[in-house]
Amino acid sequence: MKISLRSEQWRKRAEECRTLAEVVTTPSVQRDYIDVAKAYEILADNADAEKPKRKLERPPWRKNAIKLRLLAEDFDDLARDNLLHLAKQWDALADQIEKKTRASNTAEAASVGDGGST
Repeated sequence: MKISLRSEQWRKRAEECRTLAEVVTTPSVQRDYIDVAKAYEILADNADAEKPKRKLERPPWRKNAIKLRLLAEDFDDLARDNLLHLAKQWDALADQIEKKTRASNTAEAASVGDGGST
């Protein structure tokens, strides 16, 4: 099996999230970290595969980033910094998903348009 550098990066982020989930004491934050770790694992699996085997669900990335920022206000320095960093990563993932969705929709529309021309 081919392992890409990109998949290693996703797996590293997943491990960081699992580690943070062990450190925080708030159950909802632990679940959030675990959910993000699972999403990173899916991204890593898809990066390894020539064709994605599992489709990444479209969770409310932006909404979760906002929730993390609000949660961060209740924590001290280290936990707050980790939550804010995670929120920034969720925003970056949302940007990537939105960009790929737009590109896919544009390509799809172009192929439909080309199919109808004579």
